[in-house]
Amino acid sequence: NARFSAKRKTYVYSLYVSDKTLPLLNRYAARVNIFDLSAAKEAAKIIKGKHDFKPFSANGTDIKDTVRTIYSIGIKKDGELYRTSVTGNGFLYKEVRFIVGTLLAVSEGKLTPEDINKIFRTGIRPEFITVTPARGLTLKKVEYKASRRRNKTGHN
Repeated sequence: NARFSAKRKTYVYSLYVSDKTLPLLNRYAARVNIFDLSAAKEAAKIIKGKHDFKPFSANGTDIKDTVRTIYSIGIKKDGELYRTSVTGNGFLYKEVRFIVGTLLAVSEGKLTPEDINKIFRTGIRPEFITVTPARGLTLKKVEYKASRRRNKTGHN
């Protein structure tokens, strides 16, 4: 089960920069007006690690333990797209989309990297950080915990 048995998951979020909607890209990527790759990469360094990600999740979750570990977060240009790859030990509801929204806020100059540290310290996410559209999000990889069950040959 990808939700309960995963050791780590990797999500990729795709976006493109344009002042108008591009129909061929808009189906699977979100459109933004500006994107500062170097600023977003600096912000990603702060998000990486073990933190309480409650402020990066949708309200109303009943999950008690909201501490998660982001093992890696990378952003690269791939043709017309920017792809943000996030690998972690588990994710809260809409967490990756709020992380990308945070990177966009930094990219647009609405937020500084130090502001991200403040979000982790206070547990309060500024309201201008919005969840990005679902169409840009793809579950790329799931790694499972080692199974204790043996296959028919008796080997794991």
